[in-house]
Amino acid sequence: MQDVILKKIRNTLDGPLDRESDVLYLLAEIRKYLDASREAGYSKLRLFYNWVVHSELGGPAAQRVVAEVDVGQRIFREYRGLIS
Repeated sequence: MQDVILKKIRNTLDGPLDRESDVLYLLAEIRKYLDASREAGYSKLRLFYNWVVHSELGGPAAQRVVAEVDVGQRIFREYRGLIS
């Protein structure tokens, strides 16, 4: 089954990803692959493939990633302030 999913992922990546439906499909296939393989990690990737189908993410893992992004955004803004 994982071989079939990987083939679908490769086929999707070989083509243009210029429609929202292409990206949704790709993320759904990646999720199926990771769920089937039971691989740990990939918290940021998991956040994104959950985010595309859920308008709100309230779980602790999602909140940790959002907090990391918030810190990164603050650092970026401070950096931009230094070079403006």
